Order: sequence, then structure tokens, then C-alpha cells
Amino acid sequence: MRNARAIFVFTIALFCGACAVATRESAPGAPTPEAWGAVLNTADMFANAGRHAAADSALLAFARANPGTRAAEEVAFWRALYKLDPRSSASTRAEGRTMMESYAASSTTSWYKGQANVLRFLAREIADAEQSGSDSTIVAGDTTSGGLAARDRVIRTQRAEIARLNAELERIKRRLASPTP
Repeated sequence: MRNARAIFVFTIALFCGACAVATRESAPGAPTPEAWGAVLNTADMFANAGRHAAADSALLAFARANPGTRAAEEVAFWRALYKLDPRSSASTRAEGRTMMESYAASSTTSWYKGQANVLRFLAREIADAEQSGSDSTIVAGDTTSGGLAARDRVIRTQRAEIARLNAELERIKRRLASPTP
């Protein structure tokens, strides 16, 4: 009898613990998966149209409407992602990098931890390359003035390298063409 009572109490404790964990996502007023998907689609649509500030506002409005929910915590990842977008004029990549670092370091977020770690390391490499003057981080299709200027710098650098290599090739040809004594 005593063992049965202990098993019953243990079962009730496990059930209550499971309910406590589940209530965070299933609490009244928690967003549905459809609402979460809709806000992500809306933010993506805005970002792809070059309206990064509108994407950020949609995500912030969702987080404010659903405070304390898991989805609201995960908004930080998407805000950081859109701020890292080189096409965004609404923020700087440094701001996005800082937000991604914060998301990756957070103990309350987890849906996109792996992606956040990859993106923050890439963002750090890009920042390091920009500081060292390397132009290897050009985004294909970037038609902003900054993107065009970077592309032009790369073209000039590559043309100078081609000219240097052609001069070296000519020097080698002349040396091979001259008779050796």
C-alpha cells in the first residue's frame, strides 16, 4: 500500500511538472503555429521587398502581443537575421551581429541556436575581412552604391593582378626566347 501511494504521488508530481512545462507554450493567449508562420512570412515578404524596417516592426509587434511565449523569444533571431542583411538600410551589420551574439548566448532561446552560431561566425568573418580591406565579401546582385563600389574595387584589383601576371609572363617569354650562351 505504501509503495502504491508513493507511485501515485510520484506520478502526480511528474504530471504536474509536465503541465508546468507545457503551460508556457499552451497558455491562453499563446500564439498559434499559424500566427507564428504568418508573422515570419510577412517579415520575409517585407525584407525581400527591401522594407527591412517594416519586417522589424512586424516582428516587434508580434513579440509585444505575445510576451513570455517561446515564439516571442525567438523573434530575436529573425530581427538579428534581417539586420545582418547587407541590403538593409534600416540598420547596420554591426547591430545585427550584436543581436545575433545576444541570441546565441541566451539561455531562453533554442529553436535557431545552430543557425545563429553559423551566422554569427560568418558575420564576424565578414567584419574582419572588411576591416582588413579584403573585398571577398561581395554579395551577388547587390546593386546598392556600396555594393557597386565594392564590386568596382574588386574589378580594379583583379585587373591590376592580371596586368602584373601578363608582365611576368612576357618577362618569362623574353628570357626563354633569348639564346643562352
